Amino acid sequence: MKAMKRADKMNSSGKNPVIHANALVYGASGILIRGKSGSGKTTLMLNLIENARNRNCFAAIVSDDQTAISCHNGRLLAHRPDPVHSIGSTLIDMVVELIDPKLMERLPDETNATILETKIRKLQVPANDEIAASRLILNAIANPRDT
Repeated sequence: MKAMKRADKMNSSGKNPVIHANALVYGASGILIRGKSGSGKTTLMLNLIENARNRNCFAAIVSDDQTAISCHNGRLLAHRPDPVHSIGSTLIDMVVELIDPKLMERLPDETNATILETKIRKLQVPANDEIAASRLILNAIANPRDT
């Protein structure tokens, strides 16, 4: 939450804020993965990409560990801070938060997050459990909802 408030302040200065998160495209969905260092963001992202390839579905890494974000026409956009090594950018459809499994409900409810004054679907998944987290994310992608 503090990182998002800092990002809002940075964005008001005209720069795209950079946050500690990963971004990827899975099929037609843009996903932003947030979590503490060591919570499994990169492992989860790679697991989702492998899953997509096994299903003959498109998936690509947009950014790893550092993600620049901006808001365009009421939608959140994510890209690498260094555009030289990037596939480009993606519109974000869902924010995934990796949290301590001990703090999770058995069947977590989806809520919304607000990033750069943009309301977006949020899903909490267990940290360091890429199999369970991937299943929850794939279920959310298969069952979209309005924010």
